[in-house]
Amino acid sequence: MSLYQETDRQRIIESEETYEEPFRTEFWKDYARLIHCPAFRRLQGKTQLYPSLENDYFRTRLTHSKEVSQIAKTIARKLNYEQNLDIDTDLVEFASLAHDIGHPPFGHQGEEALDECMLKYGGFEGNAQTLRVLTRIEKKIATVNTFDTTSKKDLRVGLNLTYRSIASILKYDSIIPENETERYKLAEQKNEKKPYPVKGYNKSEADIVEAVKEKVLNGYKLKSTPNKLTGIIELEKFKTIECQIMDISDDIAYSTYDLDDTLKANFCHPFDIVFPNEEIVNKISKKVSRIFNRTITLDEVKDILYKIFTDVFYKVPDNLRNKIDSSNIDGFIRYAMDVSYRASQDLAQDGLLRNGFASKLIKKYISSIEYIPHEYPPLSTVKIKDDIRLEVEVLKTFNYEVNIQSPRLKIPAFRGKQIVREIFDILTDDEQQGYMLMPNDFRDLYLNSPSDDLKYRTVCDFIAGMTDKYCIEFYTRLTSENAETFFKPI
Repeated sequence: MSLYQETDRQRIIESEETYEEPFRTEFWKDYARLIHCPAFRRLQGKTQLYPSLENDYFRTRLTHSKEVSQIAKTIARKLNYEQNLDIDTDLVEFASLAHDIGHPPFGHQGEEALDECMLKYGGFEGNAQTLRVLTRIEKKIATVNTFDTTSKKDLRVGLNLTYRSIASILKYDSIIPENETERYKLAEQKNEKKPYPVKGYNKSEADIVEAVKEKVLNGYKLKSTPNKLTGIIELEKFKTIECQIMDISDDIAYSTYDLDDTLKANFCHPFDIVFPNEEIVNKISKKVSRIFNRTITLDEVKDILYKIFTDVFYKVPDNLRNKIDSSNIDGFIRYAMDVSYRASQDLAQDGLLRNGFASKLIKKYISSIEYIPHEYPPLSTVKIKDDIRLEVEVLKTFNYEVNIQSPRLKIPAFRGKQIVREIFDILTDDEQQGYMLMPNDFRDLYLNSPSDDLKYRTVCDFIAGMTDKYCIEFYTRLTSENAETFFKPI
């Protein structure tokens, strides 16, 4: 059976184009629609790890997405070559470039702020917003009505993409709980002090997800099987091969390239990774243990971090290695590295070494990719070998913990959340007609929304689409005594 069926290439609204372009596939058209849409351009103004307003070296959501795309295309080409497959690389690139298009200003802090604001109305989560941007918010085809006043459904179709392209960005196959009570119950089950963004998609897009499954599965029925660990019967996950490749590539890029930014920003040095803080190691152990459903000990975490850097930077010459007994070679290297700690500060600023470090890790991770065929080819599994995946997760989590604990990031993170919350409160204040402060298209959507849920979702969509800079400027115009000129467009 082929990886692709005719139903994959169908769209929510079939095209009325009368001319033929045999040199353009349907997935290539989707790729073009993506890179020409405003939401994609705005990724250049959204934070990846560090605010880019003061330093243009650091990665933005756009440069991160392009790096993910390059890694993903390499993986697809590798699998096509080794497994004699025909994975569509245009579709893989589309998924990779689109995967972060729903992320709000100020990164995860902006995401948390919008989720808190929308807790009573379905919450907010970046992946769910990506689906909304592509299938609702962006503009390609005009529909007769925006909303169905009877069912209160959103009738927009966004970029009117093919069903397989939409499937390529569906990382999480579950509906986000709609109300506050459900969210607090879920947080309690996870032993969380408060609700945090839940991975999934919004109920407002459930009809689109069901249509995507119907077209992409094309008659194949997802199977129910017992979980290997719990024994609980679970429905087979819907996640296409292109989506899996994108997801893996995102993890690889995050764990390597974001670490490059961390070293460049002087947030940590190589020896901070080789000899990590105990508190950070403990947090990594807990998080990664949850991912792998087994206990990852503190020593395992330390060994993984140690080996990552020794493999890349520290090679014992053969003539010296021969003089060292095999039983103490590891201790010798650790001693030498400990003595050299301060030299790591210079090493962290060496762009050539950082690039070499990232390049070798990425090559190693791509080389570890495994392919497991499925009876229904679009659902075939692509994965990183377990031992290498553990390394990727440890490095990714280390990078996250190092940065989230930094006072240098705490201040802009706190301020970013505050700005997002205040803008939301102002725009949803009906007594003050806050909705009048939005652009005409969002104002009209707000006024024509058949329910409060959709009204608040419209405000949320507007804020989520802002770049970091625009969000700050918009907030300044609303609150500052020295606001921007009123001639500046919104």
